[in-house]
Amino acid sequence: MSTLTLRNREEPNMKEIVSMIDLDMLKNLSVVKSFPAKQIIIREGATEPYNMYIVLAGKVEVWKNFNSVQRMSLETLEPGGIFGEMSLFWGEPRSATVIALTDVTLLELSENSMEDIMKANPKLPYGLLMLLCQRIQKLNDKLQSLTT
Repeated sequence: MSTLTLRNREEPNMKEIVSMIDLDMLKNLSVVKSFPAKQIIIREGATEPYNMYIVLAGKVEVWKNFNSVQRMSLETLEPGGIFGEMSLFWGEPRSATVIALTDVTLLELSENSMEDIMKANPKLPYGLLMLLCQRIQKLNDKLQSLTT
């Protein structure tokens, strides 16, 4: 994907979205965090802090609980992957659990940091919107496959 255009149905390139952010600003407005393999980073239903994360190294898995013993893997994210954006923008409890599959290093962005970053990088909100649309479509596809 070379440019972000309306109705572009190609999968958003996370590295391209992240590259829209001024790196010096990002360094000043974020915190680097590390988690060991198998540690839960975000628990579904949790409330504040509503931070967003960018995977710098390692892999994380995003999964949804359906009851106390059943869950569905929604996505595996590698370096450049983004998670936590829904709660950050919506201000609602976490909609999924994220667990480290390997040792991971993440960049943590707070709500205030994201406001400053988006003001300085006007294409970024559109890239994040494309990401959310893609995730909704993938979830719809998964749900459809369960009913057929």
